[in-house]
Amino acid sequence: MLMSALGSGVSALQAFTKGMNILGDNTANVNTVGFKSSTVTYSSAFGDVLNRSVPTSSGQTTGSNSVTNQIGGGVQLSAISKDFKLGSIEKTGKWSDLAVNNDKGFFQVKDSINNTLYATRAGNFRVDNNGFVVTQDGYRLQGLQYSADYSEPKYGVTIDSNGKLTYTRISLSGTSTTSIGDIKAKIDWTIEQGGKGGTLSLSAEVQAAIASGSISNAQVIGSMHGINLLAFGPQGDFNIGLSDGKSCKPFQVLLMQFKDNNALIHEGKGLYDGFSAAGADIFDKTHSLPGTNGLGTIQGSSLEGSNVDLTEQFATIISTQRSFQAASRIITSSDEFLQEVVNLKR
Repeated sequence: MLMSALGSGVSALQAFTKGMNILGDNTANVNTVGFKSSTVTYSSAFGDVLNRSVPTSSGQTTGSNSVTNQIGGGVQLSAISKDFKLGSIEKTGKWSDLAVNNDKGFFQVKDSINNTLYATRAGNFRVDNNGFVVTQDGYRLQGLQYSADYSEPKYGVTIDSNGKLTYTRISLSGTSTTSIGDIKAKIDWTIEQGGKGGTLSLSAEVQAAIASGSISNAQVIGSMHGINLLAFGPQGDFNIGLSDGKSCKPFQVLLMQFKDNNALIHEGKGLYDGFSAAGADIFDKTHSLPGTNGLGTIQGSSLEGSNVDLTEQFATIISTQRSFQAASRIITSSDEFLQEVVNLKR
């Protein structure tokens, strides 16, 4: 039985060490964009059964069953669960910074090298040298690209997409999506009545299967009168404002949703994998439009911070440390008992 006590102490040290690792990870990521803290759950380990309960004999009414006697086998770490509650949202003033304003919804990004899809809550995106909106590690933001339909005669529009696709007008309120492959187009604007021309560079990557693709930026090259670049709207639409009061919405961010967020696998860099196990919903405009189906809306020029509560973490660290110290005392006390047993032969 002394060995059992020793084993219980060892199991406690192992469990609390893992728990402290989780607490350390939470605390270290207090300033990480979109980070979700983890919570540790402990459970008792299977113990030895000294004797089982004996039921009363059939038909006997005066007797009682006996009590089952067991000695516990220590403690074990039974679960590490992510807390997906919303972190604090702060304004940044940078148009490519995006935040989901509740705890429902993930941005979908893609590794363009191996075409692997990931989910993330970190909205600190940037524009790469090819014009794509990407994560800090180069994963391309996914969404919808709208077809073009702009009939205002004041603007003459031509697009050269290297022969892959040609639009003749730019969209102000398109409603359909393309299913062409990679699109890299340059829209040459000619503003009549004395205005200066310019080039609006657009890039997007479209997935044929679901008619969605990487969100591209819209970057003005050179001087251009009559065009103002705006931000992403609440439903993920990328707005380009024109001087005549009209706006162009060529791209839209969609959000992923899962039935069980805790089934996702955290791959580092703020990315999550394991869509099938988590029960990923269909990624299209019907199911993934921000602000619908329980999904949060997009808050542009903002970032969601870590949801780590330092006060709670420090309190749990102290509790875990004390538990670790108590477990170490179990081991030293068991060792003293065993030493006394060894000394009995003297």
